[in-house]
Amino acid sequence: MLKIAVCDDEPNMVAHICKLIEKNPVSQSGGIVREGGLRTDSYRNGNHLLQAMEDGLFYDLIYLDIEMGDIDGINLAKRIREQDEAVLLVYVSSHDKYMIDLFEVQPFRFIRKPIEKKIFDQVLEQAVTRLLGSQCYFSYESGWNECRVLIRDILYFESDKRKIIIVTEKSREAFYGKLDEIEERLKQMNKCFIRIHQSYLINPEKVMKVGAGKVCLVNQADLPVSKKRQKEVNEQYLQQYWR
Repeated sequence: MLKIAVCDDEPNMVAHICKLIEKNPVSQSGGIVREGGLRTDSYRNGNHLLQAMEDGLFYDLIYLDIEMGDIDGINLAKRIREQDEAVLLVYVSSHDKYMIDLFEVQPFRFIRKPIEKKIFDQVLEQAVTRLLGSQCYFSYESGWNECRVLIRDILYFESDKRKIIIVTEKSREAFYGKLDEIEERLKQMNKCFIRIHQSYLINPEKVMKVGAGKVCLVNQADLPVSKKRQKEVNEQYLQQYWR
């Protein structure tokens, strides 16, 4: 799921942006649907957005006004960046005199008010393309928390009874789930992971060597390859990197 926040102290503008997002063709088909849907939350107060993020809510894309009553959009973005360096920020404002100040917070785009639908649609489609590319996240629920991890950082998924363990070079995070469902979800996202065993689903970009009965990953972990999957694993790996 891709999650979007819209923050502007003008209620009519918030509603207008949310409607533009909802009516955009990319919201109805293609990558977003494969990713699992789109959710848009609206805020008329920058501090409320910050509080939501501090409470564990994350967003992939945030639309911000610059001049708002409680906190201006530039300082708000600085606070957001302290919590999330990867989120895409799009400013929607009639005040382009702040353009130089915006470089510090690395916005993705700037859209002038009044909004031209064609420009808005182009920016949203560009953002979705970016999000479904190298910055794509795998999201999951752990307890009452909503969590995510960059797919490019994942070494492998491991099934342990009713739990799934996501392994990166820096962490091991567990949640309840089924490996078959995760494999299918990644396929729908056009992410190539290889099922080497009933209990393991690996990221081929993290493989150092494929041998008889095992694969060696970049973190020096050796994972077993089941006999019935050995031929398929070899073919998938070679097809991925040597065609």
